[in-house]
Amino acid sequence: MLRAEPAITVVDLVDFSSIIANPNTNSSLFVAVRAVTPGYPARGTVTLDSGRSVDEALSQGSAIVDSSAAARLNLSVGSVITLGESTFTVTDSIVFESMAPVDLFSNGRVLVRVDDLPETGLVGERSRLEYLTVIATPRGEETRVLEMLQASLAPREDAELAVDAASGAQRFLTNTLFFIRIISLFTLLLAGLAMTSAVRAILRRRQDTIGVAKALGMTDGEVLRHYLLFIAILGAVGTVLGIILGLIVQQALPALFADLLPREVPQIISLVAIGKGIIYGLLVTVLFSAIPLLQLKSIRPNVILRREAVPIRATKSLLSLIHI
Repeated sequence: MLRAEPAITVVDLVDFSSIIANPNTNSSLFVAVRAVTPGYPARGTVTLDSGRSVDEALSQGSAIVDSSAAARLNLSVGSVITLGESTFTVTDSIVFESMAPVDLFSNGRVLVRVDDLPETGLVGERSRLEYLTVIATPRGEETRVLEMLQASLAPREDAELAVDAASGAQRFLTNTLFFIRIISLFTLLLAGLAMTSAVRAILRRRQDTIGVAKALGMTDGEVLRHYLLFIAILGAVGTVLGIILGLIVQQALPALFADLLPREVPQIISLVAIGKGIIYGLLVTVLFSAIPLLQLKSIRPNVILRREAVPIRATKSLLSLIHI
């Protein structure tokens, strides 16, 4: 019904991964393949090296490859590639494709026509394919079309507006951020354990100094505050260095993932994130160093006479639970 409306553009897409080969050089490459119908991309833009549209460059039996795949397989306009059981002639090169999904395991992209898929022998009952239909409607008609589609959906089908749909880049970033959060949690834990060991080693080496200080009249509280300030300063310096390193990495990431990110990625320095980093750094420093610091009261002034190492170890206390 929608395909019959002249104001609405409907484009069918079939996405899958496969291997293309250059028979002239006997080289092959694992790429992401997208089969399209006329009218692609319907929304967004596709910039080709020749300046033509996809409909003008893509005919039956032809293929459009991106610059990365063309460089790796030494392809140019007029070259022949094999995909499955079919051969295709390269007619153009992709410079930019806004609808390109993010795929870390492919080395390039290839566009072919949906009509050419059956001849490749790659479409079958056990093929891993993703079907997508893109519908471009006049402004204001989105809700009506969406309701029509949702009323006629088959099992395992879904329909949503483009503004609500998560793009490949969004899904990739969401999964990456989740992974980074897990890694950050383990990093904080390891840093805390290292902090505990380091503080315990420092106090063990300074037992004589602490004993002399107590012999001269310093109370346990004064000694505790002195070393707590010392550890807090070390933690603050480490936190600041970590933030500076994070900002450097943030500036370098767009260059490392230039093929996966949009052309212009804004470089934003979040003061909220920096503030959270400072708070987390100081909390880890104080909490994980609290247990050995509280053992300072076990060091007596006569330690300088006995010359025996007073064991500074964690005890079973409420702080042990915080430690864990």
